[in-house]
Amino acid sequence: MAASPRTIPDNLEFKDLERFAASVKRPFIEAFGASSVDLVPPAQPDAESGDPLARASAHLSPVLDESNRRLVIPLTQEGRLVCLLSLWGVKDVPALAGHTPPFLPALAQVVIELVKVKIRLETDPVTGFHNEAALEQCLAVSLGTHIPRKGRERPTLEAEQPSTGICLMALKPLSMEHIRESYGRRFGDLVLKQVAALVEDYAADSECLAQESGVFYILSNKGVPWARSLAREIMAAVKTVKLSTPDGGWWQGGLVAGAAAWDARLWRGGAYSSEAAAVLKARSLRALKSAGEERMTDVLFFGEIVDRAGRIKQVMPMGQVLIGLGRAHGLSEGERFRIMQDQKGPGEDSAKAELVVISLGEDESLAEVQAVLDASQPIAARDRLMRLGPESLAADQAAEQVISLAGHQVRVVRDQGTGLPGHASFLAMYRALCAEAEPFAAGLIRLEGLEGMREICGQVGVETLVSGLAEQVAKDLPPKTLIGRFAPDTLGVLMAGGGAAELRDSLETALANAAEFVERPLRAGVAGCPTDGFRPEQVLDNAGKALVHAGFLESGSSISFDEVSLNVSGDALFAQGRIAEAVVEYEKALAMNPVDAFVLNSLGVCFGHLGQMDQAVEYFKRAQDAEPEDFMAYYNLGYAFMSQGKMNQAAGQLEKGLELNPDHGDSLFQLGRLAQSAGRLNSAVEYYRQAARQDDCPSAVHRSLGEALAAGGHNEEAEQAFKQAVKHNSNDAAALSSLAGLYLDRSANLEIALSLAKRARELEPRAARHIRVTARALNALDHAEEAIQLLHKGRKAHPDDPFLAVLLGQVLAGLERAVEARDAFTQALALEPNLESARKGLADLTIIEEEAS
Repeated sequence: MAASPRTIPDNLEFKDLERFAASVKRPFIEAFGASSVDLVPPAQPDAESGDPLARASAHLSPVLDESNRRLVIPLTQEGRLVCLLSLWGVKDVPALAGHTPPFLPALAQVVIELVKVKIRLETDPVTGFHNEAALEQCLAVSLGTHIPRKGRERPTLEAEQPSTGICLMALKPLSMEHIRESYGRRFGDLVLKQVAALVEDYAADSECLAQESGVFYILSNKGVPWARSLAREIMAAVKTVKLSTPDGGWWQGGLVAGAAAWDARLWRGGAYSSEAAAVLKARSLRALKSAGEERMTDVLFFGEIVDRAGRIKQVMPMGQVLIGLGRAHGLSEGERFRIMQDQKGPGEDSAKAELVVISLGEDESLAEVQAVLDASQPIAARDRLMRLGPESLAADQAAEQVISLAGHQVRVVRDQGTGLPGHASFLAMYRALCAEAEPFAAGLIRLEGLEGMREICGQVGVETLVSGLAEQVAKDLPPKTLIGRFAPDTLGVLMAGGGAAELRDSLETALANAAEFVERPLRAGVAGCPTDGFRPEQVLDNAGKALVHAGFLESGSSISFDEVSLNVSGDALFAQGRIAEAVVEYEKALAMNPVDAFVLNSLGVCFGHLGQMDQAVEYFKRAQDAEPEDFMAYYNLGYAFMSQGKMNQAAGQLEKGLELNPDHGDSLFQLGRLAQSAGRLNSAVEYYRQAARQDDCPSAVHRSLGEALAAGGHNEEAEQAFKQAVKHNSNDAAALSSLAGLYLDRSANLEIALSLAKRARELEPRAARHIRVTARALNALDHAEEAIQLLHKGRKAHPDDPFLAVLLGQVLAGLERAVEARDAFTQALALEPNLESARKGLADLTIIEEEAS
């Protein structure tokens, strides 16, 4: 059963104030001169507690903590505590002692009303989700925090392969326009509310839920697999909805879904997060539109449109067709497709013909039939397209003839928007140069941020900018240099008879002179032929790798292909989880420079991730020999030794690396782990604290610090460490569970403890630890029966866990169900004969029974 749809709240909750934390904090910082303000959920009320938060929750009035120069202010709404403000470093502490400023109640009320107004301005009144303006702000903020760094980050052995990434899903109820037209706005709103309730049920922990014009948006940062799974769950749930229409019929629930994923490799706009947001939203809507046109029952991602949703739109004279794909869908000029029958019968070959894209448009393109495969089946509108690989393009294009180049006849087709040779023509010219045994150079110039600019300013302005850039660049290039349209945001340059260094110098001058004209980031990559170890056909690919390399440098940079370019290419493949392909790139780089410590280290990391740890160790040692002052090889070798169980050798390598880089957070963290595993808690705590002070602090360091402090009996400090862990990573299930356990140990914040434990179980549903903590919290809040049911389920899932049995016995004993409790304790001892808590439980039951008799 779906939850009730959200409405604009009259009664605020803590999460509402947290959403507008900056607006809440600012008035109090200015009024009290505070150095910082924390928003804290309501604490367990205790008028006699030494904790100012507990006292403020009990009295619903400000509490001054003079020793820490802290003022705790409760924010209430109609007598109900909503939030606690903890103001640190307040001025004039003596003047505040025993005195509440007369303006404080009015200030608190104004802040509450301000939050309510902001919520209304950013909330869809039908569903209670964010509206379009709030969605765009969420997108810009989320993407702004994921701007790729310009500095290169080396792969490290302990790093897990990334499973997260920003995704925006767009979902639309089936036949929404028909619903509005046939049954009116009221029934349409009912449909939206029903769908909204289900969306919130399944996606409540997403970064943003929004609704605009009948389209639901879900923004998440958990990656494509998670988003795809979520979309399927929501679509299946909505199919179960059945609503009676005003005319006595039924609306059977259904959704169409499109999505777009974003990552650092697609960022082309520098710091233009608003443009990046526009791109992501436009992509998700294009995927939604294509999924609807194809009547798809699964979510369609933007990157899949060309492969899964291509169709013939119109059959034209002279063997040409209009297809429903264009630049906006990621299509490139020169791509080839096979035309398939829309319905394939048993045993039939469904291929009708092959075509090539000859003129690229924004949303649709012109293609030319190259080969008829089945003359008995005429090409028709709505025929399905199947994309072919690039190898078939090379076979036919080489034979096209128009102009003479390097002794070959090459047909040149001009790009409609810019008048430049299009992508296919540029490749044909490139192949003509490859066929000759003469030196040549190729370059790629990228004008960044064009996709975002296109979404905001339109296509005409973008094409004008590209053609103008080509004119500017041509002025500084040697005579007879060829310029073409390699990609929507990239120009291609070919120079016969010259080398990479000459072309690079020319492009560097050209980019500097063009910078004022375009006012957008410009970068170039160059490669030449001959280059030892590479065929002429690899020059353009090498130029592309040099262009990626240039992306880590300032705007205007022009880079010649070298071993660093290959290293960058390997790093990109590694980041995508394509380890074997990364090894190939790194080995090519090593062939160009056998003593490159950076490459040797990267190869070691790859072999470590492939499980070949002995080979990884050898590469790390070679990296140390090549560059004895490079701390990263010591760090990675230390981690490799840890993986092999060689803890003393691991510590030695980590300590040597730390001598070279005393502030390396990961080295400090791993040394803390080694100390903790050896029982040296004080040393572990010190390492963790040092790591926590570094800018590159690992996300898990605060949790590990909390665990070490708790193991040493320093529970108050451990609690603060776990809070920091949750602040840095709200999905850290272990930290959430540990914090809940500490609250339970001191019988404080029991409702918060239960909320934290439940959140940990949502993140890791099968973890026995989270089941135990949740059951403890339920029992502490007098929900013993619910705790018992949960523990029984937990025991079925974890029959070998004695601690679940002990906790079950303790809860049952508290209900005076002695027989069941004795059975649970006995089962725990059968699993762990020396478990003291189980022995004590049985002993306590015996004493109670003896006293009763």
